[in-house]
Amino acid sequence: MKLIIQIPCFNEAESLPITLKDLPREVTGFSTVEWLVINDGSTDGTAEIAENAVSTTSSILPKIRAWQGPTSRASTAAYGWEPM
Repeated sequence: MKLIIQIPCFNEAESLPITLKDLPREVTGFSTVEWLVINDGSTDGTAEIAENAVSTTSSILPKIRAWQGPTSRASTAAYGWEPM
């Protein structure tokens, strides 16, 4: 079973590297752990940090995906959900 840890971000350039460093790489009961960084229109470099994490993922880290949204609806759009 796969576990996807969602990390919603809005101007989290200072805290995102710490968060990524502290997230679990393995979780008992799950065969795969992925991290999904959802950037919600940040203006402080959060997107660049997320994309750098994706591009530097090694085989010992979980798969990291980043999704960049233009507005505060990024978390719903990342999964294709329509805002109400």
